[in-house]
Amino acid sequence: MVRETRVTAGELVAHACRGDQPAWDALVDRFQPLLWTIARTHGLDRASAEDAVQATWLRLVQKIGTLWDPESVGSWLATVCRNEARALVRVPLPRHPPDAPAAGPTPEEQALARDHLTRTATALSTLSDRCQGLLRLLAAAATYTEVSAALNVPMGSIGPTRSRCLHHLQEALGE
Repeated sequence: MVRETRVTAGELVAHACRGDQPAWDALVDRFQPLLWTIARTHGLDRASAEDAVQATWLRLVQKIGTLWDPESVGSWLATVCRNEARALVRVPLPRHPPDAPAAGPTPEEQALARDHLTRTATALSTLSDRCQGLLRLLAAAATYTEVSAALNVPMGSIGPTRSRCLHHLQEALGE
């Protein structure tokens, strides 16, 4: 094969179609920096950028014999890489590795939450039985229809009663 600097992109594609490994190497040498730049410009980290670039080369391997304009392989590669990078940008990244346990609350956060729960339970116990039942049902995501049936009260009175009960709870909490 002729020196890579004198060979056009179209000629490299033609040689690569015939299985010429030096042609493939020359294509990679010529266009790999462009593909990396495109992937990283989309804000991908190194691993995701590598995935986008590898997917682009894989697509070329699959489609090299069907390119309409082999001379424009650089533009074709750039378009494919842009699409691969955009697809990876849209995929939400996990906040932590799937096999690693999620980081829990700190001991201080646990103590504050426990204290808040204890204070709320104490304040709730000072309310009337009717308010306690209503607030517990609503906290359990019961619908007004379910609350009405469970407490034998008209649906129209649930909202105002809820409001009064929450006000009493806030007062008991000292808020």
